[in-house]
Amino acid sequence: MSAENRRWQLGLSAEDAERVAEGEYAYRQAHAMGGQPQAFSLGLYEGDGEALVAGLTGHTELRRLFIDQVWVEDEWRGRGLGTAVMRRAEAEALRLGCLDALVETLSDRTAEWFESLGFTCVTHVHDYLPGFTRHILIKVWKPRD
Repeated sequence: MSAENRRWQLGLSAEDAERVAEGEYAYRQAHAMGGQPQAFSLGLYEGDGEALVAGLTGHTELRRLFIDQVWVEDEWRGRGLGTAVMRRAEAEALRLGCLDALVETLSDRTAEWFESLGFTCVTHVHDYLPGFTRHILIKVWKPRD
């Protein structure tokens, strides 16, 4: 393809954006051992099991739990439910064969909370966004070979 036959386009069609995603996924699958992402989520329900009061979402891949969100309903905060959610998530991730967990946050307070649970900050980027530091934390349960 010669340079004169190329053009840039900002804002891909849904079909072309899907092609990019599928192509990247296929490349990752071909070059990464164990790169099969699986959704991971759990929730804690109160009462008759009707009211969700805390939960976690993420995925497992490459024997790692990638944590996207940990949430506790406002009125239930400060009662240890976030810690309970994390402990249960860790047990389930270990049962699924994960060796460690990774989380990213822009909140200094949240990073400190994860550190209190045994996570270690592997990097942080000051002013990742104006006024925010990006923290990347990991907790190793079993060493990788």
